[in-house]
Amino acid sequence: MKLRTLLLTLGLLLIVAARIEAQQKIQDLLEPPVIAEIKMFGGSVNPDAPGKVAVETVSLPRASDADLKHLVPFLQRLPHFQTLSLAHASRITDAGLAYLKDLPNLRGLDLNYTNIGDPGMENIKTLTGLQELRLSHTKVTDAGVEAIRGLKDLRTLVLSSTPITDRALDTVKTFPNLETLKLCSTAITDNGLDALKDMKSLRLLTIHNTKFSDQAVRNLQMALPNLVIDTGRQP
Repeated sequence: MKLRTLLLTLGLLLIVAARIEAQQKIQDLLEPPVIAEIKMFGGSVNPDAPGKVAVETVSLPRASDADLKHLVPFLQRLPHFQTLSLAHASRITDAGLAYLKDLPNLRGLDLNYTNIGDPGMENIKTLTGLQELRLSHTKVTDAGVEAIRGLKDLRTLVLSSTPITDRALDTVKTFPNLETLKLCSTAITDNGLDALKDMKSLRLLTIHNTKFSDQAVRNLQMALPNLVIDTGRQP
């Protein structure tokens, strides 16, 4: 009797294990089309390994607005997806960024080297979970920076080679968690640097090729002793 019970128990365990294995195989069969769809549009995923659970970052350098609209539902099927790179995607417009509203859990967005401007910032201002936003070599101005004032969870903000002025830093200084700020090749002056003096969270400031004085840098360093200021100048 005991042997029969043991055999029955063992049989049940084998059935459960087989079902789990079968479910995993089904999952493996379902995920390649998601990745394949992304790659069909010239995209890539990272890490690029079997299993959609692993995918955290998707890059779409050749995407258009229509492509993005098509792919957003596929991105929603990636449970650990956090970062979207549209860097160098010259066909993405401000209007196209409106499709990102369906990715409320997005943590990183790379728009470097795109034609995005202030209207695009209006379209991403609802992505309040963003922690990293890269806008280098875009058309974003002071008004665009003002539009994203509500992104209070930002840790990294890249505004290098944009037409911003000191006025933009009046908005930037309100980001309570910002740790990394890049302002290379902008019209930032000593007044802009002075606006940052109360940003206790800031850890790295990069200001290559900007019009600042050594005294302004020293003043900021005194106010924020834990801040690393990369001026790009020889000591």
